[in-house]
Amino acid sequence: MAARTAFCTGFPRLARELAAFDEKREAIILASREALKSSKTAIYAVHRGEDAKSLLAAAAERMRAMAAMIAKDARLGTVGAYSQAAQEYVEAAAFRSFMRDRTIPDAKDLAPAPTVPLAAEDYLAGLCDLTGELARKAVNAAIRKDRMLVGDIRDAIDEISYRMAQLNLRNSDLRKKYDAVKWNLKKVEEVLYDLSR
Repeated sequence: MAARTAFCTGFPRLARELAAFDEKREAIILASREALKSSKTAIYAVHRGEDAKSLLAAAAERMRAMAAMIAKDARLGTVGAYSQAAQEYVEAAAFRSFMRDRTIPDAKDLAPAPTVPLAAEDYLAGLCDLTGELARKAVNAAIRKDRMLVGDIRDAIDEISYRMAQLNLRNSDLRKKYDAVKWNLKKVEEVLYDLSR
């Protein structure tokens, strides 16, 4: 049998690199699940009137751990699970902030680490998702006849909608999320109108 030609000698090294990346990718996916769970639980806690500080701290810790991994290998930042966790974290942190002091944190304030800023798409998607939680809160506030809170929520969603309208979103996932923002604004405006009658 003829000897194999001596090309492609780097395949064993490439196999090791791929295996190492896959291991890191799996670690990102696991940490993302943990961050996602803490963020989702924080949203439910805020709806119940709880502080949710410790839940958000747990999510932030997982986000920092992932940021440290991404700082060493930027390809890990493209893992879809990381993006989902970042969006959910933004949604939860912004929801808590709004319910506490009627503010929405900036992207730089929510970045997991100075070396790994939040992707603009993840921050904006998180804000779009926030409007769904705010609309839900508005309905519950209307049941209690809390017109002021419904008005504050309407103003916040209107501001997010206004800012999003200035972006060139094309036909992306972010565009679909923005469509939901407009629907949530309409829903809260109807709730506010019903309260004023």
